[in-house]
Amino acid sequence: HVLATHISERDLPRLYKAANAFVLPSRGEGWGRPMVEAMSMGMPTVITDWGAPTDYANSSNAWPIPAAGLSCVNSEPKRGNPAGVYAAHRWAEASIPELRRTLRMLFTNADPRIAQRAAAARATMRGYGYEEINRICESRLELCATLHEPLRKYQLPLSSQLIALPA
Repeated sequence: HVLATHISERDLPRLYKAANAFVLPSRGEGWGRPMVEAMSMGMPTVITDWGAPTDYANSSNAWPIPAAGLSCVNSEPKRGNPAGVYAAHRWAEASIPELRRTLRMLFTNADPRIAQRAAAARATMRGYGYEEINRICESRLELCATLHEPLRKYQLPLSSQLIALPA
């Protein structure tokens, strides 16, 4: 189904629960929030094996579709991209035959690992909650601060800078 209306964040969990799988064979993702949301709910998640989602999604907790090739990102200078900063970037083109095979397998429940991968996805995503991300950011910022010690006297303590967001 293609939904042409806005779905509130409050309604997203119901939408995810109504689906049998989450499929987003995108050409590239900065982080992939919808993928993280689907995996957090333990949904079978099909993604392109490219870009940032490979930091958390793999064949143990999702169905990564290999890229059949890469294409150049349009990097002409224009509004929103004044200097053509994406000139070195590439889009991944998901393998259509592999995508078809994976969707057929999920549709027929032909793989005994479906439930196992879905549970692994949910477990993986537990490491990406607000507290965990705050801890990771704080440790990385502390490392940066040690590398730039002369600037440290101008910084507030990190604990006063981090904001706890509601779960």
